[in-house]
Formats: sequence, structure tokens, C-alpha cells
Amino acid sequence: MAIKPFNVLVGAPTTKVIITSTERKTTLSATLGDTEPQLLSVSTNKTLNQPSGSFQISLTPEKDANGLTWFDKVNVWDFVEIYFKGILDKSEVTVMRGLIDSIAYSESFGSGAPQRNITLSGRDLGCLLTDFQIYIIPELGPKAAAMAELGGPIWFKAVQEEFLYGNSYEIFKWLAEILFTEIDLQISTEEREHITTYFAWDAASFFPDMQTSMSFLASWQGTWWNTFSQIQDQPFHELFIYDADELSYFIMRPTRLKDCYGNYHESVDSLIKDKSKSHMYPPDFKITNAEKISMSLSKSINDMRNFYLSFPTVNIIAKQEFRGVAIQENADNPANSINPYFQLKEEFPSYMKKYGFRKYEFETVYLDLDIGQRKHQGVNFYDQTKDVFVEAGKKLNSVLISWYLHNPLLLTGTVEIAGTNRAIVGTYMLDEDEDKEYYVEGVSHSFTTLQSFTTGLTLSRGMPSKGLPGVNPKSFERKSSYEERG
Repeated sequence: MAIKPFNVLVGAPTTKVIITSTERKTTLSATLGDTEPQLLSVSTNKTLNQPSGSFQISLTPEKDANGLTWFDKVNVWDFVEIYFKGILDKSEVTVMRGLIDSIAYSESFGSGAPQRNITLSGRDLGCLLTDFQIYIIPELGPKAAAMAELGGPIWFKAVQEEFLYGNSYEIFKWLAEILFTEIDLQISTEEREHITTYFAWDAASFFPDMQTSMSFLASWQGTWWNTFSQIQDQPFHELFIYDADELSYFIMRPTRLKDCYGNYHESVDSLIKDKSKSHMYPPDFKITNAEKISMSLSKSINDMRNFYLSFPTVNIIAKQEFRGVAIQENADNPANSINPYFQLKEEFPSYMKKYGFRKYEFETVYLDLDIGQRKHQGVNFYDQTKDVFVEAGKKLNSVLISWYLHNPLLLTGTVEIAGTNRAIVGTYMLDEDEDKEYYVEGVSHSFTTLQSFTTGLTLSRGMPSKGLPGVNPKSFERKSSYEERG
């Protein structure tokens, strides 16, 4: 019998940290198993749709030729770049760029020999979106309100610009340009490097024809992240920081969810094919059983939905009127309604008669009845809304149905694998041995120089890579991204 060939792995996992301040730029490296490292441990954590990821770096307290330790040489808001390379990775790449929030020095004498440690803690560049604020200062005139010396843009400028309506891309672009223009965070006096040397932004609209208004961005004051999250209109957009090897990007993109056949929405398909937008959809990755350390998966009735309704961000009376108009065509036959949608087909998951009434009501700023989009004043509510808003509601609701109707069959959970830089939030992980794919919602890395390098993944929407079995393809045929299913 022939002996099956096997691969011999050569080398060891590595990490690298570059710390840049206004005084110096320092590079620290470690290989797993180093006996006298300066880098004791490096860990990172990033979750999709959170304002910022976090990192922690543990250093030895040894003094340099001038008698200074890292506690003396590093300051808050210094710039940090973190690299990892796992045993199966091709090269060492950036997994996080961020700024230091705190530097801690600790000593312990309980075990006899003194134990001293210096710990740097910080967040990725998403911290700029939570630490920079937007305020209304009515006492200031338009010119003064726009001054960079005040610590960043103020909403007064937006009001003066009279930029009230637009789609998600237009409003995001307008605000992002102001933010990136006004931030004046230099990270090196010697080289005069600016934070935007490493940080950029990009956005794409899910429905180009969907209009919204500044008036519906609920946080008129507060952090930039609060404002951007209003434009995000979750779940139709994903808003996150992606640390590529060349740049870190603040991205708003069409959500990368799949229907039960493994198909993306058409807007995602077009962007993935656009090579100039490759940073918006980082590559998926694969793992095998040989890389797994532990895995925990579950299915839950908590994710089950069989009634779907998309409605405008309006007052409660207008909401009830809209619901009445939306179902008016099928009031006597709800099985044919798209918005609201009733799952009344026995062969589909979430069958209403089996599991009971389980609703998903989605309020969206992209169905905006109060900003003058109704063309004819003085006519009844049905005639004002049926063409534009009812049809737009069907479009949104049909996407939600295709994404979530099969939720009871999907897997969620966590997996810990041998450390790798291939794992990126917002991508799909294929488990080759099980032939299942999962959406990666969170990634954490833990590199301890004298111990191990591991990567933890938070997973959702797990299903067979070729689609779900047991769903009748004839009755649930995929027609288009906007058309009714079944």
C-alpha cells in the first residue's frame, strides 16, 4: 500500500509591534519560544459592527542605556502597528493599527523573585470615531463653528450647508470627508507623518435610490460613531474597521449575508468583482480539523422569525397608516403579502403554525415619509405612499426574508484554532473537513511568547457550503434579489 505524503511545517509563529511616537519609532519582534523576549505577550480583539477593536501588549521592564523603561518611553495616543504570522501563514501581515490608551507598570513579590511587568492597552483606529465628538454651539457663527481649533467639525456646519437629503453613500461620504479633513493627529514629529497616512475610508450604498434625511440621524450631539451608525441602517450595511497590510479602512458596505442557497445580494456580487474595491470585501479563508483546538456550535429557537415587516422611521400614527396601506392589496390573503410577510408555507423553515407567531419588525430611515418625498399634498395617505414607499418597503422586506427565513437551520458558535493572520471579521470561513461555511463576526489573537499563539473566532450563519438541504427548491426558487421568494 502506498504511503500518503504529508507536509512538514518549518519555522515558528512570530509577532512584531511597531510603536511610533513624536520622539522615536521602535520595532519589537518575538518568535514563539524565545527565551529572553522583550515582548512577553500580544493580544488583539475585533468584532464586526463595533466602534473599535482592542489590543494589549505586555513588555519586560528592562532599562535601556539611559536607564529608561518602556513605561518612560511610551505615552498615551502613541501609534501602534501589530503584525502576526502563524505556522501556516505565508508572511507576516498587519492585523491591527491603533492608539495607546494606557500604560501600566506592576510589581509582584509574592512568589519570591520580583515579577515586574509593563502593559500597553489601546484600541484600533475606530477609537477616533468614538473619541471625537459632534456638538451644537448655537452661540457661534458659521465661520467660528467650522474652525478646526475647536476640536473637530460641529453640526452647526452641517445645518449651514443645508445638506438635508441623500442616499447612504452621499451622506456618509460628506461626513467622512469632514472628519478626515479635520483630524490633525500627527504621529511623528521627525517625519511629520499624519494619521491619514495609514487610515482611509470607503463606502458603497446598498440601495442607491433609497433616500434619507439628516433629521433622522437621531444623535444630533455625541460621537461620530453614533451618527454613522444611524446612516448604517443595520442590517443593510456593515460599518467596521479593516486593517489591511497597506492601510486601515473605515468601511461602510452592503452586508455580506447569504440566502439559503449561498448567494449574496447583487450589490455585494458587483463589488466583490470590482478589483478596485477589494479592500471592502477581504478574502474568505479555509481551515481543517488539523488546525482546530476547540469548537462549540448551536442551533436556537431564539433566532426564529416568521413575520417580517419593514416600516418608516415615523411617528406611531403614520406607522399604523403605513402598515394598513402596505397590506391593503392582500388584506384578505396574507399568504401573498411581501410587506408584511407571513411564513405560512409548511415546507419552509419557521412555519408559523408549528412555531407560533414570531415577529421581526424593522424600522428604517430609508423609508422616510416626512421629508417632502410625497409628491401630491392633499390626497389620501394610500395614494401618497403606495407607489414609492410601499414598493420600497417590499424591496427591503424581501431581502430580510431571504437572509433570515432559514435562521432556525443556521449554526452559531465559537472555534479556537492555531494562530493565523488569515482570519478577518466580515469574511466567510470554510471548514473543509465538515464542508460547512460560517460568517466571521469576531476575531481575537493571543500570542504568548513562552507559551502559544492561538486565534479565536466568533461564528454565525453556519450552513453547508452548497446550501441548505430540505428546502424545496421549486417552491423557494431564487428569482432575484428584490423579487418575492415562493
